[in-house]
Amino acid sequence: MFAYRTELRPAHASSDPWQPAPRLLFHDGDEQFLPAQLSWRGEDGAEAPISFAAGMFGFFGCYRAQDGTAYEYRGDLTDRWPFSEETENLSAATLHRFHTEEGWGGGWHGSTDLRLLVDDGGARPSSG
Repeated sequence: MFAYRTELRPAHASSDPWQPAPRLLFHDGDEQFLPAQLSWRGEDGAEAPISFAAGMFGFFGCYRAQDGTAYEYRGDLTDRWPFSEETENLSAATLHRFHTEEGWGGGWHGSTDLRLLVDDGGARPSSG
């Protein structure tokens, strides 16, 4: 799990101060390959594309609120820990699991599951 302290400021307003925003939690499976970029859309329609710095120590991107207001969005890594079922219960987001296969030797073979969790402080999505 990666935990980021985040900040927002209105887009194209470089003289405005950064304002604290909800922490961002991110998890993507066994961390064998870490992403360079990530984007998501919340249940309320807010969305964010971000790019990670080397080593996932921070990110920069944009955030568009559900009303369409655009913000610059940045974050600094504050904590990192292994994923556990307890971690899933701490988050407002739903953990998504995908079964995967790898192609080698002329065939498809079972691989580790891909698990993805993004929690940007929004409400827990309904399960229905």
